[in-house]
Amino acid sequence: MAITSITRDWGIIPSIVRITATNTVAEVSVANYITAQIPNTTAVNNGLWEWLPSDTVLVYCTDNSAFFTISADFSTLDPLVLGSTSVTLPVVSGDFANFSGTSGLIHDAGFLPSDASKTVVVMANGAVLTNHIATFKDVTGTIGEDAATAINGGNIQAGLSGTAGTLASFPATGAKGSLKVVAVANTGDTTTTISNAAMGQASVVSIPDPGTATATFVVAPAATIANHIATFTTTTGVVGDDAATAINGGNIQAGLSGTAGTVASFPATGAKGSLKLTAVANTGDTITTISNAAMGQASVVSIPDPGAATAKFVLDSGSQQMATASNLKLDKGTGTESANAVTISKQSGVITSAALTTAAGSTEVITLTNTLIATTSVVLVSVGGGTNTTIGVEVKATAASGSSVITISNNNAASALNGTVIIMFAVF
Repeated sequence: MAITSITRDWGIIPSIVRITATNTVAEVSVANYITAQIPNTTAVNNGLWEWLPSDTVLVYCTDNSAFFTISADFSTLDPLVLGSTSVTLPVVSGDFANFSGTSGLIHDAGFLPSDASKTVVVMANGAVLTNHIATFKDVTGTIGEDAATAINGGNIQAGLSGTAGTLASFPATGAKGSLKVVAVANTGDTTTTISNAAMGQASVVSIPDPGTATATFVVAPAATIANHIATFTTTTGVVGDDAATAINGGNIQAGLSGTAGTVASFPATGAKGSLKLTAVANTGDTITTISNAAMGQASVVSIPDPGAATAKFVLDSGSQQMATASNLKLDKGTGTESANAVTISKQSGVITSAALTTAAGSTEVITLTNTLIATTSVVLVSVGGGTNTTIGVEVKATAASGSSVITISNNNAASALNGTVIIMFAVF
């Protein structure tokens, strides 16, 4: 068993001295191994071997294991020869190729890896797991894995251009999934950066459960207007503001119990006021609902100008009191009776009769067709004038579905009617 060859790779620093031995790992690991092989080494190289201060030794053994040693401080030896009994090259057992075995940091005891003038070959300490990231365990260069926090002073990159790579984070509980940051191909060779805004405190931002296998983040454009309602501008989750129509599939609420909120609508013309729906406190915790009846057509219901700073709606139930100087205007139409009939589909109106000659104590009938009249309606009628000069004219009306029969009575004791009679009506 001996060293069969020893060569140096010239032209590089540190220089590598390559030794081939017919010894095993255990035999090479013995202290002063190289010194014990002086006779054979001399024979192989036809003379004494001269060491250089920059030498680093690589020993190859019969059991196919390669061992690195760090050069000792040869600068104090002159001449530097293998035969010098002052030279001891520590050889630490292990398999450099896959970082297995019991190998550790290999260096001369006289310096640490921070000494830039020396060369250190670092090896793993103990058994490690394939593909796990290596980290330094101490300041002397011992390598381990699965550190509580693995730190790189610069950037960390997963994958290469054209080779996919992901960043994965696992929770403390086993078999509970993971969080991955995965890049997909862009339309161009561009970089997508996920970054935080300047925070005023430590913050944990959680991704809510979307309830589906795939979902999209809500992304706002670079510039939006503060306090404006956000709406989706695309089906991919891009958010904007001031949509032509902002839609919520459920309810919309302004304010909270104890916090006032209003719903405001502005016209298309600027600086022309607005319409607000504002809640005031009820006597109890009750809800007031404004709703439409079932409509037979598209309808625009306008609020008339009350002519005052405050006013009230007129309701069809409850006790209502009109303010002083206020008035109630009904939709009005006019018509002239012909063949004892007239049509006016308005809530109020004026009917002009034909020239009447109704005898004293007799009656005249006019049928008013009006779609606003129902069997439950109240039809009020009164005489409003006309060309007739005979006194004692009386009018009354009935209510049916879509019509009213108006009866004109001549209550004069002796004279017949001698002209037209104007009848005013209102439907309630």
